[in-house]
Amino acid sequence: MGGLGHIVRHCYVTWKGEPIQMTVAVLPDPPFPVILGQDWSKRISVLGGQPSISINSTEDQQTKLYCTANKWGTIPDVTWRDMNGVDMTSESNVTEDRDNERFLRVSSFIPIKQEFNVFSCLMRSKAPKPDWHSVLTVYALTLKFSKVINGFSHEDLLKITEYYKPQLAYVMNFDISSVLQLLVTKCILTNDEAKEVKVKVKEESEGTPGVESFIDEVMKKDKAVLVSLWEVLSEEFVRCPSPNVKGILDEVTEWDLHETHRFTVSESTRPLFDQCPSGDPLTSTVGLETQYTELMVIKQDIKDELAKDGKTQERLEEGGATKNCERIWTEQLFKRRSKSKTSPKIIVVSGVAGTGKTTMVQKIMCDWAKGTQYQRFAFVFLFKFRELNLLDNKIQMSLSALIEMHYEHLTHDKLIEILQKPESLLFILDGLEEYKHKLNFTPSQLCSDPDDEVPVHILVTSLVSQTLLKGCSVLITSRPPALGSLDMERVDGFVEVVGFFSEQKLVYFKKFFGDADVGTKAFQCMEGNTILYSMCVSPSYCWIICSALKSHLMTPKEERGTAPRTVTEIFVMFLHNILTNHRREDDDQRRILISLGKMAYYGVDNRTDVFNEKQEISTFGLQPVLSSSFLSCFLQRQSTLEHTTYTFYHFTLQEFMAACSFYLDPSGVVEELLKKRDLCKDGRFEIVTRFLAGLAWCSALTTVEGILGEFEGTTTQRIQEWVKQKAKQALQGAGRGEALQVCHWLYETQNEEVIRDAIGKNLNMSFISMTLSPLDCAVLASVISCCGELQLLNLSYTPLTPECMRRLAKGLSCCSEVWLRSCRLTARCCSALSSTLSAQNSHVTELMLSENNNMEDSGVEQLCEGLRSPNCELKKLRLVSCGLTSACCSALSSVLSSPNSRLTFLNLDKNNMGDSGARQLSGGLRSDNCKLEELWKDNKDKERQTEEDEEEEEEEKYEMDKKKKKWTAAECPARDRGTRTQGGSGQQRVWTGGEGDMTVWGLRVIWNKQERAEQQTGESEDKRKKQDGG
Repeated sequence: MGGLGHIVRHCYVTWKGEPIQMTVAVLPDPPFPVILGQDWSKRISVLGGQPSISINSTEDQQTKLYCTANKWGTIPDVTWRDMNGVDMTSESNVTEDRDNERFLRVSSFIPIKQEFNVFSCLMRSKAPKPDWHSVLTVYALTLKFSKVINGFSHEDLLKITEYYKPQLAYVMNFDISSVLQLLVTKCILTNDEAKEVKVKVKEESEGTPGVESFIDEVMKKDKAVLVSLWEVLSEEFVRCPSPNVKGILDEVTEWDLHETHRFTVSESTRPLFDQCPSGDPLTSTVGLETQYTELMVIKQDIKDELAKDGKTQERLEEGGATKNCERIWTEQLFKRRSKSKTSPKIIVVSGVAGTGKTTMVQKIMCDWAKGTQYQRFAFVFLFKFRELNLLDNKIQMSLSALIEMHYEHLTHDKLIEILQKPESLLFILDGLEEYKHKLNFTPSQLCSDPDDEVPVHILVTSLVSQTLLKGCSVLITSRPPALGSLDMERVDGFVEVVGFFSEQKLVYFKKFFGDADVGTKAFQCMEGNTILYSMCVSPSYCWIICSALKSHLMTPKEERGTAPRTVTEIFVMFLHNILTNHRREDDDQRRILISLGKMAYYGVDNRTDVFNEKQEISTFGLQPVLSSSFLSCFLQRQSTLEHTTYTFYHFTLQEFMAACSFYLDPSGVVEELLKKRDLCKDGRFEIVTRFLAGLAWCSALTTVEGILGEFEGTTTQRIQEWVKQKAKQALQGAGRGEALQVCHWLYETQNEEVIRDAIGKNLNMSFISMTLSPLDCAVLASVISCCGELQLLNLSYTPLTPECMRRLAKGLSCCSEVWLRSCRLTARCCSALSSTLSAQNSHVTELMLSENNNMEDSGVEQLCEGLRSPNCELKKLRLVSCGLTSACCSALSSVLSSPNSRLTFLNLDKNNMGDSGARQLSGGLRSDNCKLEELWKDNKDKERQTEEDEEEEEEEKYEMDKKKKKWTAAECPARDRGTRTQGGSGQQRVWTGGEGDMTVWGLRVIWNKQERAEQQTGESEDKRKKQDGG
């Protein structure tokens, strides 16, 4: 290492014309020549590095004298002189390289041309220029260093000293006497102690190891002694400036900036899992590093992102496209893509609520703070849009002021340095959907100076537009609806978080429980519950469900009771765990929960989930118990900006506690909530009322009542009456708009008597022109199943995905009539329909699948498998305009000829089956097993404008065919017409055709206009119901 001060290394060499053993001597300045004889040697030690001398001959017989020395910090000045003092440096050459410790190894040589000479080689560290700039630089660095070193905690100072101990020992060993004398001056050591240390360092440990032992002794003392040691190093730097000491001082100064920021980031982003989930001490020790399960993040086309409806995960799983989508891992968000010369700067992460966007942000921050990921960024700044909303009282603010407000350890002077390198900065803006200000990307509205005071939303748009801190990186998270406020032309990358697929759900469960077997058991428990399992796509729900299940699975079988079936039961179990684990801590748990629940309801009513310590927390009487670990199981603390705020771990937990408050507090007026719910159109009270309904009939509530005391009976009675009344209105009367919400209430009750009573004797349910999620469909199927048998279920004009159909299958099999007209069904939906028809005790006798259901031939073939089942009771099937061709006619024919078939009515209008399809169907129609009484099939090439035109053309064609063939229905040969008399009715069905080839295909049922009109009336009944609102 280029040592302290003005370091000199001399190499004196005598050459006598032939290679002999040479020795290097290190002598004081000024140099004087010494002739060394053969076999004479001297031990040399220079600042830890031993110079060496050598003579080599080249191929051209030129002899060169080499002088080499190591442990330089910077390249020294090298001077060669001969025995007469003549400067020969111009004939020399200097080379250098670095060793493993990054020190310089310097070598220089001169050609030797005389038979006898004495040479001196002088290597001297370059003396600093005596200019004011250097003096001020040294002074500024030491002044700043003094403030920094005194600002460290004792613990941090110990870490830093331990880290730099080898380098400190090496530097201090250059002049240990001066260091010890300064420590004596500061009264850290006495003269006698200093002498003892000097002797010990010099004699016992021979240099650096002895100094390290001395540093170890200093580290055992208090902070003041350790600070003095570092101050001595700083003072030595002032006396003898050295690049090596400067390097240490610079790094320690920056250590304060980076490490303090890393520590602050690490503390502020402590995740949900680290804080105290469900009050379980075992669970609370599991950190994000071990429990985090990699989310499914997929790359999307920036141009198409506004069309996203939040159903990407559903579509990917249904289409089996998970293997084909481009998956992005969290650490790859800013990775340079192939065919791109630069790394992306602006990344947007989209995803519906609960898919893990904020958790992913926490993981990024956590990994950066630990030094494992995103180390290309020197500083990472996280801003949450919900917190930026709190700045409304500040009309204008600069970016530097905003950063200082969030990160108090970064002063303005420090920020000036940090913001000079924008390419090393990452800004994360989380939760765009929560921001209440419109983003304006108009160029004239943008700013470019981090010290310019502008509205906060201008700072956001300027960072994204790269007019402010050009070259910085920005990551924005948002739910799909809020993406419209962004200028996506400025975005370099767009990805979507779609939560967990099946394999990730299982991984999460195993990690959460810490035991693969128990985790698998819990996963299988949820897998058997369609509703709860569907919620596990959300990592946040996974956490709540696992927390609730943990104590359940740890309880012996004979004591544990039934597993949770509903969301209400999950949260009741979650609450019971907290109460059980904190039973001894807080005697007045009920009072705390009432206050907490009232605050939660206030938040739902006012559309907020952030509670200020000096406002809401104080107003609802929670401030005295903020330090309680019981309360920390519900609320997480966030100290940002100028306030300390609290939020519930999950917004659904807030809604659950709001509902509980009406059962816990006798003074709680539930009527006020019910009135607000009826008047409110934004749905803010829907989940709260769902919990109210679930709690009114929840059998698991007895476990909680055993700890808190009985819940308010008046509230229970009132909610039960209200739910029954609303259910009857929605399902039987004029309030059909609430039918879906009512089904969710009824499902939460898990009470068959209540459900049957709500649906009524009519046993009809209609959900025309609605939007149903797979979860809605699972709830609907469960409610229908409770009835045993439903007369009619009408879902016409309601789009249904394959997953929706799978969830509905169990409920559909309980219905006599199922109308699925224009539901956008595809071939993949038909497997679920087939299982519905073939289910044991299937009640379906009529199935409407007409229009805007592109099931295609492959779908009908799957449907026919169910139609051939002995369990199938279907008698009427309508497949009008389903995109069918002759390819499916063979399967339909097999149904008609099946002994299990009960089909008496089949409508195949507006499908392009052609003559080939007619021939294939004729085989089934001829079968003795065929029970078909009516078969409708038109000529698709005919264009019909109205129902009346269709009727007239059909009758005209029938009459023309009879005249053309010159036969009547009764005269048609049996082998061609397939005539069959049904019982004693005398009704016959025929088709027209020539001898052996069926060139003309049309509807050929013996009927009259009145019968046709009646059929059309039945066919369009659901259309009229749609117009009438059900």
